[in-house]
Amino acid sequence: MFKNFIKNNNLEGNITMALMVFILMNYNMIWNYGLANYPAKKVLIIYPFSFILVFLVKNIVSFPMTRYIHRSKLIKNKDRVHITFPLWIIIINSLICLGLSTYLTHNYPVGHFYSSYAFYWIRTIIVALPLFFYLVRPQVRFHLSNVKKFFSVSQSPS
Repeated sequence: MFKNFIKNNNLEGNITMALMVFILMNYNMIWNYGLANYPAKKVLIIYPFSFILVFLVKNIVSFPMTRYIHRSKLIKNKDRVHITFPLWIIIINSLICLGLSTYLTHNYPVGHFYSSYAFYWIRTIIVALPLFFYLVRPQVRFHLSNVKKFFSVSQSPS
């Protein structure tokens, strides 16, 4: 049963997404409240809802939209799909999810929704892209490949 779980093609993406949501949520909470007033209980309560929101937005909106962009003639160089595909998904997901969370939490001064939203999105995307490409995805791939080797699960070429 565990070997079947590890063989799942979506496992790497789901683990990566879960880590990205957790890290970025903590980053935003520390930015808003400071390290001294960090609301750990609030993070643990909000995290499952945040992950479900990002998962749904990715599967319903950003993944189909990104797949359409890559299948169309909008992207000329198809050799860099391993970079452009997650790049588009992160950008679209963060646009939608940060907009929803900014609106629902009223985390903006009265009458300044759009400027606050733009500020939060730019601040988050500046952290999210290097975090994904240089830390989270390589670490998830490394550890998942080690787990697959340990349990002798054949890997599909990626």
